[in-house]
Amino acid sequence: MIQGALSPFALYSYIASSFQDSYEVEKILASRLERGVTQYKVKWSGISKAGCTWEPEKHIRGTNALSMLKDFKDA
Repeated sequence: MIQGALSPFALYSYIASSFQDSYEVEKILASRLERGVTQYKVKWSGISKAGCTWEPEKHIRGTNALSMLKDFKDA
């Protein structure tokens, strides 16, 4: 590896943490089971519905997002 270059895992971790720090959950739209892991379809604030993503629960962070997740589960 080139000195100073990030490993693929480190690069992925950096990108994932940057994404999570930059966007807020607007709404949780649906859930599904994918390979034994529950995923939630997330509508991100400021992003069109075409930009919704399926995320595992561990990617849904922040007090606002966690309360939305709880409300979704309770519905």
